[in-house]
Amino acid sequence: MPVRLVLLVAPLAGGCDATTSSAPADHTVNEGGVRHHQGLTAPTVNCVACHGASLTGDQGPSCTSCHQRRW
Repeated sequence: MPVRLVLLVAPLAGGCDATTSSAPADHTVNEGGVRHHQGLTAPTVNCVACHGASLTGDQGPSCTSCHQRRW
């Protein structure tokens, strides 16, 4: 049973790690080890198309998984 738990939790641990990032090629800004798009300082304008209107995920992952509820 412990092995299964590790396998289920392990993918979650890499969510904010640039080495496991599946960010698009235009996400070239390294912010805290994670690739972001150049418009990261205005996420409610520049990121909503992929990350959703509330930045909680859509085509892209939820921004709050790394940033909590900063915006």
